[in-house]
Amino acid sequence: MAAAVLAAGGALASFVAHVLIWQLFVPRHPSKVIVAIFALGLATIVAIGVTLVPDYGLGDAAYMLALYGILSLTYLLLYTGVECDSPTLSLAHFIAQAGVTGRTASEIDEFVRRSPFVKSRLAQLEAGGFVVRSPAGLELAKKTALLLDLTRHYRRLMGRTTPGG
Repeated sequence: MAAAVLAAGGALASFVAHVLIWQLFVPRHPSKVIVAIFALGLATIVAIGVTLVPDYGLGDAAYMLALYGILSLTYLLLYTGVECDSPTLSLAHFIAQAGVTGRTASEIDEFVRRSPFVKSRLAQLEAGGFVVRSPAGLELAKKTALLLDLTRHYRRLMGRTTPGG
């Protein structure tokens, strides 16, 4: 029980720290800062468990670590999905704004042509160091090429051959 309380409390405390920091300022590399916040949260709850909880054993630590890891990873994935200007969410909101009548194919084509999410997506890629500006334009950073290769191999392994999906 103590392990579950520590994991849930640590994840909640990390979330609150994230919100408070973002209220003061949004860091230049938000993903790295969130990972650091949750890593510090993990270190804190491990220290609390070892020093303050009676009869805190290896099994409790493993359970707490697994639960905290799941909660943290879930939040990190949700954060990136909500924080980023997703083309899918943008398109869904555009269609929803039309109400029950929906959008025509030409309206959707025009929306995609205007691509309101492209500028923000490029800014995010540049801020994250995934693309680099050069005199010729934008180029992939080396780490991005590796990530794309891994993604392509994973999709092939899983039978996901639809481009972009």
